[in-house]
Amino acid sequence: MKSKKFVALFFIFLMVASSIAFAFISSTRMTKQEEVKIPTQRIINYRLSDAQRHALLSNGYTLVEYEFPNACLDCASKKSSLENIAQTSNNQIFLQELMGYPEEKLTMTSLKGQKILENFTEDDINSICEILVQEPLWCISSKL
Repeated sequence: MKSKKFVALFFIFLMVASSIAFAFISSTRMTKQEEVKIPTQRIINYRLSDAQRHALLSNGYTLVEYEFPNACLDCASKKSSLENIAQTSNNQIFLQELMGYPEEKLTMTSLKGQKILENFTEDDINSICEILVQEPLWCISSKL
C-alpha cells in the first residue's frame, strides 16, 4: 500500500515539475521573440538582421532584397516598380533597397521558397507573384 502511495506522489510531483518547467521555457522564448525589432516601414534601405528576417518569414511576410550598384542607369525605374509592388501587396512585402553592390540582383524570399533574379527586366519583377503567400489583386488580374 505504501509503494502505491509513493508512486502516486511521484507522478504528481512529475506533473507539477513539468508544468513549472514548461511555463519557464515558454516565458524565456516569448521574451526573446519580443526583443526582435520589426521595422514599421515596408520599404527600407538597410539589411535586416537574421533574427528580423526569421521573424518576418515565420509570420508569413515576403522579403524582397534589391541589390544594385551606385552608378546604375535603369535601376531607378526598377526601384520604382518594386516600391509600387510593395505598397500594393496588402502589407505582406518588406522591400530592402541595398545600394553599393557590384551587380544588380533581386532576391525574393517567403514561406513558399526563394527566387533570385540577376540581369532581370521590369517584366521579370512580376514573378514575385509565385513567391507571395497571398496573391494580391494585381497578381490575379495580370494572369488574365
